[in-house]
Amino acid sequence: MKNKYLAIIIVVIIAIIALVGAFTLGIFDNNQTSDSSDWEVKNLSGITFKIPPKYEKGTIQSGNIIDGVNTGNSYKSEDLSIIINSTNWTNDLNKFMDSDSAIMTVLDINGHEVEIFSDKGTSKAFFKIKNSTVAISWSGDNANGDIKALITSFFN
Repeated sequence: MKNKYLAIIIVVIIAIIALVGAFTLGIFDNNQTSDSSDWEVKNLSGITFKIPPKYEKGTIQSGNIIDGVNTGNSYKSEDLSIIINSTNWTNDLNKFMDSDSAIMTVLDINGHEVEIFSDKGTSKAFFKIKNSTVAISWSGDNANGDIKALITSFFN
C-alpha cells in the first residue's frame, strides 16, 4: 500500500515538474499581447511602431531595387523583418493565400484586420496602416505575445 502511494506521489511530482518546464519554455503560451511600454520606438516611412527587446539590434534601410523589384523601406533584425510599401506586397499576399501548406490566421487588432500566414517555421503578417502596406516576417509558427504587441503598436 505504501509503495502505491509513493508511486502516485512520484508521478504527480514528475507531472508538476513537466508542466512548470513547459510553461517556462513557452509551450503553453497563452498568446496574450505582451506589455510593450518599455520597448524601443522606431519610425519607418512616417509610421511609428515598437520593437520587442530581442529584435532591437536591427537596422533600418530605405527602399532599394533588387533584381528590378522595389523592396520598400525595411527594418531587419536576426529573425524579424518589417517591410513597408513593398511593391511585392500584393504578390506575396496572394502567394500565401494560394499556398496549400500555409496556415492562415486573421487577427482583429483595434478593428483592423491582420492576416497571418505560417508555413515551415516562418510566419508573415500582412496589413495596411494609413496609406501604407506592411509585411512582417518572423521565425516561428504563430503570433506570440511579442508579435501581437509589435503589430498592435502600428495602430496606436
